Parts: sequence; C-alpha cells; structure tokens
Amino acid sequence: MKSKKIYCICGLGADVRLFSALRIQGYELVLLDWPQVNLQEDFSSFATRVNRLLPQSEESVNLLGVSMGGMIAQEIAKLRKVNLLVLVSSVYGASQLPFYFRLGKVFPFYRLVNKQSHQLGANFLGLFFGKMQPVIKKVFVAMYLSAEV
Repeated sequence: MKSKKIYCICGLGADVRLFSALRIQGYELVLLDWPQVNLQEDFSSFATRVNRLLPQSEESVNLLGVSMGGMIAQEIAKLRKVNLLVLVSSVYGASQLPFYFRLGKVFPFYRLVNKQSHQLGANFLGLFFGKMQPVIKKVFVAMYLSAEV
C-alpha cells in the first residue's frame, strides 16, 4: 500500500528544522526546502516554482504550510488538486495580515535590519512567539540566526 504523504512548507526565515518534532500518525512528512528567492518575481510565480518541487506524477497532494508557507500552499492549491490543506499560523488573504505587516509596505523597516541587529533580535523571540520548551527554543533560535538578512 502506498503511504500517504503530507508535503510541509515552512515560513519565511524558517527551514525544515521547523518540522523536526512533528509526527502525524498515518502520514509520511515530506519536508520541502524553499527554492532560491528571486526578489524580482511576484508571489504566485514563486509559488509556481515551489509547486514544481512536488511530484507532478501525483494526481493530488496533501499540503501543510506554516506562516508564509501556508500562503504558498494556498497558491499551489490554485494550480493543482489538493486533498488536504493545513494552515498553521497563516492567513488566507492580505486583509488578514496583522496591521504591522501591512505597515511594512508603507514604512520598509526591514531595510534597517543588518546582521548585528538581526542577532540582537534573537534575544527577543519569546516576546513574539511565546514561551518555548528549551529544545524547541534552541532549534528556533538556530533557524532565526541562520536566516539570510
């Protein structure tokens, strides 16, 4: 019998380590690495490239997306049949983005971030993501610090 798979897409600034402790009974988790980001392409074009990482021979797929990975999963669902779409800490439209995300369009604060300020930010992750078990926090901080700035 063919195993059921869920293709997992992490969010911006995270990587497949995000799913290191995740187990879903009855499913094999397939962890997808993001392709290289091209700042010149639009979101749907990027999602099309992520879709190409999925086996095109499969008639339909199961997707799990975290944060921006959830938004990518929704775009993929416009391109192909999806049996199961799981969104974690994500939104289903731009109107649902937190106001401070929308502020980034008007005031591009992210341009002020450099390697030094990014590393300093690791000390404040708990304020934004809540209390974490030490082993999870260690993985989370490692992902945060390895993200390209």
